[in-house]
Amino acid sequence: MLIYSLIVCLSLSLAWFYVWERLIETATLAEPLRQAVLGFFVIAYGLQAARWLLFRIKGDLSWLIGPAYFSFGLLSHLFLATLFKDFLYQIWWWWFPQNFEVHQAWVNSWVSYGVFFSCLGASLWGAQNAYEGPEVRRVVLDATEGRAPTRVLKLVQISDLHVGPIIKKSYVENIVRLVNAEKPDVIAVTGDIADGKPEFLEEDMDPLERLEAPLGIYYVTGNHEYYWNVDLWLHAVKCLGMKVLFNSGELLPGPGRPIWIAGVPDISARAIRPDHHHDPVLALMGAPVGSFNILLAHQPKSVLTAEPAGAHLVLSGHTHGGQYFPFTLVVGWFNVYVKGLYRHGRAWIYVNLGTGFWGPPLRLGATSEITSFEIRL
Repeated sequence: MLIYSLIVCLSLSLAWFYVWERLIETATLAEPLRQAVLGFFVIAYGLQAARWLLFRIKGDLSWLIGPAYFSFGLLSHLFLATLFKDFLYQIWWWWFPQNFEVHQAWVNSWVSYGVFFSCLGASLWGAQNAYEGPEVRRVVLDATEGRAPTRVLKLVQISDLHVGPIIKKSYVENIVRLVNAEKPDVIAVTGDIADGKPEFLEEDMDPLERLEAPLGIYYVTGNHEYYWNVDLWLHAVKCLGMKVLFNSGELLPGPGRPIWIAGVPDISARAIRPDHHHDPVLALMGAPVGSFNILLAHQPKSVLTAEPAGAHLVLSGHTHGGQYFPFTLVVGWFNVYVKGLYRHGRAWIYVNLGTGFWGPPLRLGATSEITSFEIRL
């Protein structure tokens, strides 16, 4: 693991060096300003390197990891913006070489100022959005198929909370307050609840015990639980009052059309735990005839097997909607569905944008959400 950390540190140093050489050194900055920017770059890289080299140390490193991840988010903006700037410069040089040579020095300075401060401003704005927490997004789903409704289910979904070094107790308390204010019948937690070992996050997770839903709080694993000893996390969420759905389901009590709520482990779980197979058919097997079948599955690609297995509504997360620009533009290349409500064959699938955030504390173009469903049956 040390070798991996060293490779990451080397890659980060090359990225910072590229931004320095192609964005800062090409500009005619006054020496005090140049030294200030250099100092900023050195500190930012130092935070990132320390995060990777010290991650095995036990204890609370949130004072380090938060700034380190923020600086990584800033680096991603600066690196991609500098790359794009160089691409445009190359086209300019190809088409108008004499004009490029005459104006290059003047343009370099102003473009460098613009790129650097735009990226810094975007990162600060994204951090403010991330720390403000999620908004409640309300979705009305009509599954009556033209019949008079016999039942209305109020379901609230949270996903990708990622409690850990950055998302702490106060953030979780706000989630609990917002969820309970919706007065749900059922709460669905669709994975990636935390990043870290349960024994280090017990205090931060405690507010989740106060979630209230008369028909139950249901939970399925995401991919991140498998990075931090999934067995411990399965025990921890049960202690918080959640029911783990593991290729299984339950019939929700109540009048009107029967509702079967089921869940599967993360679709990638078998790579770490071969016995944790993803099986929507098994999860939906016990559903009674004529029931409305809700399947909790962390990754949206689960709908590909869940819909033919009989799911009517699949609730997922995982994508974060890309979390922040420009990754919001490319996340669809790797996921069958990215955010919001879709129709897939005879089923609906809803992809939650994530109730927390992961990695850089940035939300830009993809706001954190708690999803409040009114399902009419």
